[in-house]
Amino acid sequence: MLNSKNKIYSLKNYKLVSAKTKYLPKNYIRKICNLKNSFWKYNIKSQLKWFEENVKKLDIHNCIFLKSKIIGYTLLRRKNTKIGKKRYQYLLIDTVIISQKFRKKKISKILMELNNNIIKKNKKVGILFCQANLVNFYKKFSWKIIRKPQVKIKRYDNLNCMIYSFNKSFIKNNYF
Repeated sequence: MLNSKNKIYSLKNYKLVSAKTKYLPKNYIRKICNLKNSFWKYNIKSQLKWFEENVKKLDIHNCIFLKSKIIGYTLLRRKNTKIGKKRYQYLLIDTVIISQKFRKKKISKILMELNNNIIKKNKKVGILFCQANLVNFYKKFSWKIIRKPQVKIKRYDNLNCMIYSFNKSFIKNNYF
């Protein structure tokens, strides 16, 4: 059951839910893992284990539902980094997934606009890592590519790093 701490929006036939992990109902976690399992071929048990081990209580889950079926999902993970001598908190887009049946139906646009609004509302910077074939998709939603030498994270070495900020001067002043 969703509680008052969750944000619920309605758009056409869709219900958009934005919830921190600590307020996310258990049946939503299973639905999220089932959706992820349709794209990444791990069994449900390993999806649930990954969720339990890696997702923190304050991470944000943005979901799109059609009736009671989840058709779109993003995980925004709260992270910290240091640029120069300053520490920054940011939201890492860890997962963006649309159900196979609903691709090419502008659901990703709805999901990315929700993600950007949550990033703005939290007054954070958004960061994501993606393959080269997805860069233009994210650029449509005002995400900017970060030059390679500034970012060194072994797990993401072969991916492009992109940033989104509610504060355009942040990007300019930090040479992104």
